[in-house]
Amino acid sequence: MVSENALYLSADEYDYHSIKKIALTNGYLGEIKIFDAKDENSKNGYIVTFKDCPVSIDDSIVKFKDLLENIRNNRFTR
Repeated sequence: MVSENALYLSADEYDYHSIKKIALTNGYLGEIKIFDAKDENSKNGYIVTFKDCPVSIDDSIVKFKDLLENIRNNRFTR
């Protein structure tokens, strides 16, 4: 189970370098940690944990997911 200040991302959808790139380019690098993980079906993925941020954790997670989704959509539409 992932805690409230963490986000599970499937390795099928996102790669480590994209997650790291989003963190670097959007000011999250000091605010998150990325860990290798497996979901309940033993599929590989990543857990991204968020520190206490000036904005709410929920807002940070939503914004981070939106940024990742934009990168993923642009990669497949080119």
